[in-house]
Amino acid sequence: MKKQNLTLFIILISLITFAYFYEEKGKAQKEKIKVEAKSLITVDGTITKIKTDSFHLEKDKSNNWNIREEERKVNLQYVELIERVLKGLVIQGEVKDLKQKEAFFKHRKKSIEVTSNKAKYHLVIGDVSELTGNFYVLKDNKKLYIVSDDSLYDQPYKTEFDLKLKKYIRLRNILNLKSFDLVNQSLLYGIELDKIKSIKIDSKRNRWFQIDLEKDLTTPAIYTGINYKNLKKYSLFLLNKFKVKREIKQNTEFISNEMGHIQLQTDTKRIDLHLYSSLNGQFGRYVKLSEGKKVKFFEIREVSKNMFYMNVQDFWNKTFIHNIDFTQIKNFEFQLGHNFENLKSFTVSDVKTKFKISSKDKKLEYQEFKINFCFNLLLNLVDFTEAKYVEEKIDIKKNKSDVYFLLFGKTFGISKKKNLITVVDHSLRIKYHFNYISEPIPDDFFKSFFTVE
Repeated sequence: MKKQNLTLFIILISLITFAYFYEEKGKAQKEKIKVEAKSLITVDGTITKIKTDSFHLEKDKSNNWNIREEERKVNLQYVELIERVLKGLVIQGEVKDLKQKEAFFKHRKKSIEVTSNKAKYHLVIGDVSELTGNFYVLKDNKKLYIVSDDSLYDQPYKTEFDLKLKKYIRLRNILNLKSFDLVNQSLLYGIELDKIKSIKIDSKRNRWFQIDLEKDLTTPAIYTGINYKNLKKYSLFLLNKFKVKREIKQNTEFISNEMGHIQLQTDTKRIDLHLYSSLNGQFGRYVKLSEGKKVKFFEIREVSKNMFYMNVQDFWNKTFIHNIDFTQIKNFEFQLGHNFENLKSFTVSDVKTKFKISSKDKKLEYQEFKINFCFNLLLNLVDFTEAKYVEEKIDIKKNKSDVYFLLFGKTFGISKKKNLITVVDHSLRIKYHFNYISEPIPDDFFKSFFTVE
């Protein structure tokens, strides 16, 4: 009897388990069919080829994306975006009457072919509805669908309608991409930047200088008391900022007006970059890249912190070095005054929270906002993270300042003229020049800190 009950129990469990898995698998299959029925292309298909009128992307045998007629590697961020958008196209409705289909392609008509491991699709993207933000897509020249883009969009938008329009514009921009837009556009593509030993820059505006990435120094040498930036990291960052707009393969004989020259040296070769502002009478930024006998011409994009225009001080940290760990101090003292014979003593308490300034002379009235301004300056905060340029071997006696600060064992003299604020470090005999344009302050700003002495 017990054996019979055990057998029945096992059969019952088996039936329940089968029913559960059958129902769950059935639900999953139904959901999959439901999703694929709404998706414009198969959701779980692996895309192997994407073709428009202006580019042809295709996976090779190693499953790597390549683009026809381009030697450079494909920028995978673009490919991932294209795939995401294509897989996010969802059918919202169908236009049954194809006789009037041209009415939905009056303003936009861009085609794209998508090949997956399951099927091949030909899509013609048409106009967008000004009422809903959905747009029209002719699929395989057979069915005309009303479509929305349900893929991720990580930019700000105001309304759902605004979001739909921005997604449509994104799709339109994708269809307008050209082959070169989809590849690595670094000017120095194919050059092993980490093997560069030295860089020589002649900006034509300033005297030439050299950066030795092995010895971590510059020529001319840095001033005593100032530190270098991370020369290799910063140099490679600047070189990587050069992006190609297009390669110029013809009619380069009329290139003129050289603006700068960068020379890169490795153990085995030298690479020269010459920047010009005119090509065949057209203004722009053109680079002649020479690597041995191999010479190429490019038009490059505008960049901030253009290495061609830099001087040696751009590779120095032109900041004040206090050798103080502010996380470990609660209070500190300083002195200030308009001459050395009459300096006033102050205390800063609650450094981490309130930064409260108080005078040891209780009768002294002073302008605290000016003192705070000077602390931003001397601690390299806010608008004063780094000086524009520095001078060395300053004659302290001849350089009179508007106000003097005795801070952390150092003496600083501060003055202002026009938009330049200057700070003289008396111990280093270095003058720091800061370009301050955030808000206008008078030239006598540092001449009057006290209202009652």
